[in-house]
Amino acid sequence: YLTTIAQGNEHAIAILTSGRAGLPSYHFAGMYHTVAVALGRRWRRPLRVDSPVRVRRAGPDDLNAVVAFLNSVGPTRQFFPRYETADFSTPSGTFRNLPPSNLLLAFRGDRLVGTLAGWDQSSFRQTVVEGYGASLRWARPLVNTWARLRGRSPLPRPGEPLRYLFAALPVALDDDRQVFDLLLRNLIARASPANYDFVLVGLHADDPLLPVARALGSHSYQTRLYLVCWDDGEDIYRAIDNRPPYLELGCL
Repeated sequence: YLTTIAQGNEHAIAILTSGRAGLPSYHFAGMYHTVAVALGRRWRRPLRVDSPVRVRRAGPDDLNAVVAFLNSVGPTRQFFPRYETADFSTPSGTFRNLPPSNLLLAFRGDRLVGTLAGWDQSSFRQTVVEGYGASLRWARPLVNTWARLRGRSPLPRPGEPLRYLFAALPVALDDDRQVFDLLLRNLIARASPANYDFVLVGLHADDPLLPVARALGSHSYQTRLYLVCWDDGEDIYRAIDNRPPYLELGCL
């Protein structure tokens, strides 16, 4: 099993990894980073790049090629799912409420070399701010004034949801950082600040694409990844190779 525990949640870490009371073994498998790219004025400029790679939106006719690409390139990551077209085209599929037009495709010539999707889950899943600590509660008006002057999104009021877009399916052939950088910049440029405050990118610490996201991000949230098993799963755990783990952020 795979599980994540927020960095800093020492009480949960101590209890769950103790092995007491018949608990399974928790094997630490590195840190998972959620990078938040704050939207604002600096991303409103048209994206102009001199690159042999072109990026366009996917259409319904692209789904078979996308699934074939993901199932071919995805296994360079440990735990990468095997997808089917139904994961994109049915209400009960993995990528619920993700239309093909929200999926960006990168091509070098006629060859598909990368994918990245903007997944809005606000219709069925939200994170709502319940409140702020004393210091931030009093400082929020000042922080919001500074944010507006810098062209960034203000902190929401208590009771309001956080407005974010998941960057789903961050896949690039041969871990090409230039391809991923171009896809991520295109996704950010297309995300309307009127609808979203952040684009969230989730990658493991060992993922070669993580430095691209960190270079563009303004905040980072870390969780600890564990591989969990009872005694009968130890042989499977020891057989796992050193490929970077893959977790789809919007599915956690």
